[in-house]
Amino acid sequence: MSEVFRVRKRRKSSLMRRLTRPVRRLGRVSKLRIAIVVAMVLAAAGGAAALVLILSGPREEAPATAAAPPLALGPAGLRPARSVTAATVPLTTRLIAPAGGIDISVVQGDGVTVPLGLAVHYPGTDQPGGGSNALFYAHARPGMFQGLYKLHVNDSITAVRADGSQLAYHVAALEYVPYNDLSVLNQTQYDEMTLLTCTSYDSHTPRFIVIALPGSG
Repeated sequence: MSEVFRVRKRRKSSLMRRLTRPVRRLGRVSKLRIAIVVAMVLAAAGGAAALVLILSGPREEAPATAAAPPLALGPAGLRPARSVTAATVPLTTRLIAPAGGIDISVVQGDGVTVPLGLAVHYPGTDQPGGGSNALFYAHARPGMFQGLYKLHVNDSITAVRADGSQLAYHVAALEYVPYNDLSVLNQTQYDEMTLLTCTSYDSHTPRFIVIALPGSG
């Protein structure tokens, strides 16, 4: 009897393995299908960024770049009154901030377009060395202005100008401002640089700014 019981037990175990194996495979397939559906839903809701986040995890650095202009200025942008001295001051062609890993070419902008791989001087604001506020903006991506999030008070920033001269600045403040805060464009009674970038893909989230003043920190 014991031998018959052992044979039956082995047959039962073998049968259970055959019956449950397809179930396990089905479980894996179902999980894969569910994962694909979830990824598709998230991608539809948040665009490609959501899918990238699923596949690669959260960024270690600062927030991702925004697809919108740096400020909510309307299709034509806003051009503040330029200081009288700005016309005679050499244009800034490069910004360097070693602590943030930033070494980026600067172009003159229209206040709306945000090109990749470049920093943009906001039209109507001053130039470094002109005696008032000079605003530059760029995407929050590696090699662009993502490095602003690594800066601290007194870190150095260098403005390289078209005539080859260089002006030394230091970080005086780091702030978040509302997406539609146009005060960052205001002229000041002293030489100042404002570097601005986005904090997310959402065009209505705050902007991150670094305010720099002449001299070493």
